[in-house]
Amino acid sequence: MVNATSCHPGVPHDPTCLLQVGDHPFIRHTSYILYAKARIVSQKRLQTLIAAQTVIPRPPKISQAVFERIVAGLGGAHANPEHLAFYNANK
Repeated sequence: MVNATSCHPGVPHDPTCLLQVGDHPFIRHTSYILYAKARIVSQKRLQTLIAAQTVIPRPPKISQAVFERIVAGLGGAHANPEHLAFYNANK
């Protein structure tokens, strides 16, 4: 699970995967994927987080093209071998 975080002028951010207005209705200004805080979450745990409103899904689902851009960043400078292995085993 990864987080999309807003970019702010003068504040450092990870440029690996930038999201723009139009990539998803929830994205209202340039944002980036915070790979440094990516985590593996089981489906059961995700359902618990959603039920507790700790995680709030933002429909609609992202497009396949945006998903592929996000996944491509998993192998970037902040690559975590555990995350890559999990993704590769479950795609």
